[in-house]
Amino acid sequence: MKEIVLEGLDTSIYYEKLKNGLEVFLCPIKNKNSYFVSYATKYGSDIVEFVPNGGKKKVRVPNGVAHFLEHKLFESDTGISPFAFFSSSGTEANAFTSFETTAYHCSGTKNYLKNLDFLIKYVNKPYFTDENVKKEVGIITEEINAALDNPDRLLREYLRKATYKKLPRKDNVLGSVKDIEKITKEDLYMCYSAYYQPSNMFIIATGNIDIEDTMKIIHQNFDDINSYTVPKRIEYNEDRKVAIEYKELKSNVSIPKVGIAIKCKREDFRVKDDRELFYYLNMFAQLVFGRSSNYYEEIVENNIALNFGTFSESVDGFETLYIYATTKEADKFIEIVNKYIDKKNIDIKAEDLERYKKIWIANLVRNYENVDSAFYIIFDDIIKYNKVINNRLQIIKKINLKTLNTIIEDMDLTNKAVIKVLPKK
Repeated sequence: MKEIVLEGLDTSIYYEKLKNGLEVFLCPIKNKNSYFVSYATKYGSDIVEFVPNGGKKKVRVPNGVAHFLEHKLFESDTGISPFAFFSSSGTEANAFTSFETTAYHCSGTKNYLKNLDFLIKYVNKPYFTDENVKKEVGIITEEINAALDNPDRLLREYLRKATYKKLPRKDNVLGSVKDIEKITKEDLYMCYSAYYQPSNMFIIATGNIDIEDTMKIIHQNFDDINSYTVPKRIEYNEDRKVAIEYKELKSNVSIPKVGIAIKCKREDFRVKDDRELFYYLNMFAQLVFGRSSNYYEEIVENNIALNFGTFSESVDGFETLYIYATTKEADKFIEIVNKYIDKKNIDIKAEDLERYKKIWIANLVRNYENVDSAFYIIFDDIIKYNKVINNRLQIIKKINLKTLNTIIEDMDLTNKAVIKVLPKK
């Protein structure tokens, strides 16, 4: 087992890659009673086309299969419910599907090894029938309908559809009701066989854990399991321009919502290291749109929005920044955003940059002392970079104004999609 020392953070992550390709990341945290453990696959809703194992032709599965598959893995031929098993010892259990991954996890203070063993076993043993697939359609339909009643979620979905032309990211994780009604048990077994391979999966455990005992359980479960080749990702020739520059939609909202997506091609940036670029782009978002920015002050002082914020994502060679608000003054909000993304108005002070760096460093130290936060940092590293980033502290310290200004020069801040979600009445 390899020790990955996190530079300057008094923390180590212990890593082992099994013969079948399964990767294990263990992060013991001193003086903690709790643990968090997750078993995950690098398979999410972004994957809808692939050549299945043993096949020669590309198949296209309905949107929402990855999420549907997550639901069905909580059902077994033994009739034992994972939720009932974990709750019997006061352990929390859950799962989630994102665009890039599906993860199954549990957390608590008791029965760590027993729970780890059960977690691996139920994910490794799918049980799909025509009957239990049909039953799940109704359950997920309710989830989809609930999502349709969530205006913030709708805005994010509309924004992605306006941003991407070809990438599956333009479609939501759940799929539509029409999509999931098409899903069969054969679809689920095919996708499970393709992507729930040890070489495409990983285990993370943080907190009150013993490395030797953990690896003993993992080896017991995986030493006799081989791994097959995982299908290659389909390449989409995504246009650098947004799909829709402006659109107004009517929905079940009482107050209008506005979203703006700024789409940038990663190859346009002179900073080529993905990790460095991530921090510089986040620094840009914080300094221009964060709580200490002139933008923030103008929105708050003039009561322009009831709530507002930003988020960003990296997908298949693109970096996209999303800016959103719930506002009765949609046009005024758009006008303000346009003012602050006009490059001639961007004037970042070195002292502001240094202040945020100190905040980030302090947060980083605290996060590795927290069982859940440490897990999510490691998890995000694996999904984004396929490895643990051990020099994060040094990357933050090296952020400088000159390079940040270079990043801003490289951004096409005019390549944007604007979406208004207006009340139906």
